[in-house]
Amino acid sequence: MNLKVGANIRELRHRQGITQEKLAEKLGTTSQAVSRWESAVGYPDIELLPHIADAFGVSLDELFGKDAREKEAKIQYYLEECQRLGSLGDDEKRFALMREAYELFPLDHRIMLKYAWAKAPAEESEEAYESIVAICNRVLDDNPADELRYDPLSLLGMMYRSMGKTEEAIAVAKRFPKMRSYECQELDLLFAYDSESEEYTLQLQQITETCAELFASICIGWQARRRRDDREKIRLLQKALSVYELVYDDGNFGFFHNCVARLRWEMGDCYLKLGEPEKAIECFKHFFAHARAFDSLPAEQPYTAALVNRLAYKKIHTLKGYQGTMLAYYLPKFEDERYDIIRADKRFRALLVAL
Repeated sequence: MNLKVGANIRELRHRQGITQEKLAEKLGTTSQAVSRWESAVGYPDIELLPHIADAFGVSLDELFGKDAREKEAKIQYYLEECQRLGSLGDDEKRFALMREAYELFPLDHRIMLKYAWAKAPAEESEEAYESIVAICNRVLDDNPADELRYDPLSLLGMMYRSMGKTEEAIAVAKRFPKMRSYECQELDLLFAYDSESEEYTLQLQQITETCAELFASICIGWQARRRRDDREKIRLLQKALSVYELVYDDGNFGFFHNCVARLRWEMGDCYLKLGEPEKAIECFKHFFAHARAFDSLPAEQPYTAALVNRLAYKKIHTLKGYQGTMLAYYLPKFEDERYDIIRADKRFRALLVAL
């Protein structure tokens, strides 16, 4: 028997996020037996080999290490291309790509999840949501380790919310660990690093970026959008804007040009409702400037503000949710009748002409 079969079982198990206990359960054996195979202390019975291959969704040749590299290279291509298409906002092509990948590799958890995430915005129907829920539960059943469960749990919660199943969504949310101010991996890593090291500075800046986005977009932004009083909404949106301006104080907002532009657009709309066109036009001027800056970002750009100057914007790591430029996405919105009050204004027309 090929002496590498145990190592291949271990590699396939790790790659798919399956524990020894879960694999043993599928095969009707014990986790100790699986451990012996992986340690080359013993080997599985010949009759068991087809079942092991089926458990991983591979052929016997792949179980023995043949063609494994070629298969993994194909999977990596699909995963990387999926990310690229997502960064371009091309949901249609992303879904078509991952549907093809799912047909080829229906048991690979990475492909299963990427396919499910791509399917969510592409097929908004009860039937599609149910199939996504089934995929998430299947991945969760195979992955008892917490770090491998958060992605399918997040998608599962989103599907239940989309289906109007509030109780199920709440139950899924409660499966995540609670947010505790000083009990999380990010802070524990920070405390573990030497405070004079580059790792410490990088970790601190990543925490700064995450907290700024969380505070500005959710803690403040979501509260603002729930307010009916437009004056109060503007005050809260301004506070969210101040958070971004505090962290990216040199004007190099990178990805967050997108967030600042949206805040300015919302503030402009509020001023229109209040009958203050002068202030609205000023907000829209800033909106266009930040949207243009976001659209002009290169594939990668370092941040330069003191609080985040070890970090960089990388387009490949973002998901836009729409195709084309931000300006092209928002411009049709200005055709709405609520903008008629400023449509004839020379300054507003100049902004549109400049585009």
